[in-house]
Amino acid sequence: MYRGRKGKIREGDFKVAISFHYGGTAWKTLHENGIRETLEKFGITVVAVTDAHFDPYLQVTQLEGISMQRPDAVIAIPCDDTITAPVFKKLSKKAKLIFMSNVPTGFEAKDYITCVSVNERENGRIAASLMGEYFKGRHHVKAGFIKHGAAFYGTYLRDMVATQVICENYPNIEIVAVSNFLNIDDAYRICRDMMKTHPDIEALYICWDRPALQAIRALKELGREDVAIFTYDLDEEIGEYLVQEKMVKGMGTQRPYEQGVAVALATAKALLGNTQYKYVGVSPYTVQKNNFVRAWKEIMHEPVPKKLINFFDK
Repeated sequence: MYRGRKGKIREGDFKVAISFHYGGTAWKTLHENGIRETLEKFGITVVAVTDAHFDPYLQVTQLEGISMQRPDAVIAIPCDDTITAPVFKKLSKKAKLIFMSNVPTGFEAKDYITCVSVNERENGRIAASLMGEYFKGRHHVKAGFIKHGAAFYGTYLRDMVATQVICENYPNIEIVAVSNFLNIDDAYRICRDMMKTHPDIEALYICWDRPALQAIRALKELGREDVAIFTYDLDEEIGEYLVQEKMVKGMGTQRPYEQGVAVALATAKALLGNTQYKYVGVSPYTVQKNNFVRAWKEIMHEPVPKKLINFFDK
């Protein structure tokens, strides 16, 4: 963006609010850092950052509060595409909306500026391909899929693509069980029940790292640390299992900082009236132990934690 445009943005004294679906993760922190640091370069003020704890009704209340602050733009990732749609529709008449990952149900192009996301089709393909290649040459491999059951388009798409890739490209792998969770903690019970019903399962696909960690807890209690897990989103806790080669064998991951930068740039352009792009997709990253150090530095924008780097020094 040219210096003249930066000057125009600064003169506008614009205010932006951010509504996250949930927090407490590296994903959220990196997203927020990318947004904040980029907006600061343009003199755009972040007036509020909310965390809905994956509760769409709480997000509705938070968005009503954000509306009262009269921001010029709102950056948001809806918890639920349907439940949050009415409040976002109302907000769209007062502020420019820039979505992350998914767009609420019933929205038309005129109702929002753009949606910035990881390329979820590619993300789903990565996790499924990692599973397929891990079991290459093996026959009659049984797998279980633990998917996200909420009305959340991003996770729905990656789950759908992962299922399709396994079914179409890896006939040696049979998906013998599929279960959906709504709350992250439910993945613990779902995994226990799935493994008791199908003790011959050798591989698990799990929609992202937080529910995967719940499934790992269940597997440990069942003495099934032989199961290979394929999931998404790099973080220190899930990364420790990967580098120790304990259950987690590979993952696709978003580039949250870069996605945050893309969101902020789309916001800045929108505040100047540039609204031509309705979707911006950022390429995901494949992470395995053999590229972990490089992946961590490029995704997390910091050195590998000492507790993890030690596993490479032995």
